[in-house]
Amino acid sequence: MLKKIFESCQGADSTVDKVKLSETIRKPPIPFNLGGLQSEAHTVFGFSPKKTQTIAQNLYTEGYTSYPRTSSQKLPESLEFKKNIQTVVCK
Repeated sequence: MLKKIFESCQGADSTVDKVKLSETIRKPPIPFNLGGLQSEAHTVFGFSPKKTQTIAQNLYTEGYTSYPRTSSQKLPESLEFKKNIQTVVCK
């Protein structure tokens, strides 16, 4: 049935008569632990665990992230999130 409707609409003009906007509030995802980061980096980019660990260590050494080998998902306020995000966004 959908295929038939789709075919009958090909080349035809259409009009949008109503738009409904809604606002949704989502909680941010929890921070990665090293194992989760390695798994996601492999799935998305095909990176080996060692390559991911090296990148994470370099980001930590340069001051861009928290310590990469922790399993804690709670980050301390001393990381100054707002300042760091503004620095990255404004570059």
